[in-house]
Amino acid sequence: KDIISLHFGSDLPGSDDGGHFILSNPPWKTNVTEFEFHVLTRHLVNALRSAPSTLDQHKISFSIQELLRMIDSQIDGLIKADGAPMSSAFRERLIQADAITTV
Repeated sequence: KDIISLHFGSDLPGSDDGGHFILSNPPWKTNVTEFEFHVLTRHLVNALRSAPSTLDQHKISFSIQELLRMIDSQIDGLIKADGAPMSSAFRERLIQADAITTV
């Protein structure tokens, strides 16, 4: 399911004034884990790939690392020790999102 997509809606048919934006699946109605995965794969991975300096890369990498830890524990329902391998289900989702090579 697409997390956030915007559609412009109008109050009157054929009228382009008085319109409003409609979120198809807004963050406040989305599963927390799905929203975290969306932020990770759509925003942080792209930010890391285009970071202008190593300082920026370090900050973004830390955010990615923390989100990976949170999402993986939510998927498995277990709190893992540092250095524990990622769950296979989460790894598959990262592969499908084309984010595994970056994270």
